[in-house]
Amino acid sequence: MVGVTYQEIHLFVEFLKEQYGQGSPDYIEALNDLDGLVEVSYREAIERFLEDEVR
Repeated sequence: MVGVTYQEIHLFVEFLKEQYGQGSPDYIEALNDLDGLVEVSYREAIERFLEDEVR
């Protein structure tokens, strides 16, 4: 099983921000929202979801 940590999600979001700059496509905005949710309280649920998707 592959585990996805908050730090990995955060680094991925930061990478996309650097790649696409301020003119971010909608999916990058969605990733920013995901990053914010992870910071608050949904971290474990999102990690479980991503683990299921990666399998």
